[in-house]
Amino acid sequence: MIQGGILDFGYPRIGPLVLPGRYWINLKVGDAKYSAEVLLKSDPRQKVEAVTLRRQLSFALEVRDTITEVTRTVHKLRAVRKQLEEHREVFEKEKKALTLVEVSEGLIAKLDQLEGRLHNSEAEISYDILAMKGGAKLYARLDAIFNWVNEADGEPPEGMMKLVATQQGEVLECQKALEALLHNDLPQYNQTAAKLSLPTVYVAK
Repeated sequence: MIQGGILDFGYPRIGPLVLPGRYWINLKVGDAKYSAEVLLKSDPRQKVEAVTLRRQLSFALEVRDTITEVTRTVHKLRAVRKQLEEHREVFEKEKKALTLVEVSEGLIAKLDQLEGRLHNSEAEISYDILAMKGGAKLYARLDAIFNWVNEADGEPPEGMMKLVATQQGEVLECQKALEALLHNDLPQYNQTAAKLSLPTVYVAK
């Protein structure tokens, strides 16, 4: 989940149900280890074929992984922005670094804009997501779909799968925008900082 991120529906930490079948449960308490085999059966009231449940689970995991991509992208850009903000506070006191201050402000603005595309970064409470201009962003939209898929018993409708595919494209666009900033804009910033013997920004891989 996005640290401090606000959602108006669902809870992505709760994953989809496993398929009916035999499973091993392993428990470790201190140095002691315990194992037991369990048989999970379908709800007898459920009239859904096994192949359909497998497709449902596959789609749910695909949506889950897309949410994870959104989260990782946000945390990556935040790590860069945090360094830029910390450096800016130091650079403002250095006359030789005034140019870097302006550059860092521009980079921070771009990162803020990008984060705003990935989730409702300005939201303070759940209601803000729909009340704010632009409505729910990718994080909230995908999580809502994830919740609906997990609560259903059957294959997701074609419209939902197409919607997720569209949103996956949006996530990829955001990731490409971030990588472009990190590979084009940020190196110039670091080169200037290095020439002035000032701290540079480290990007974790």
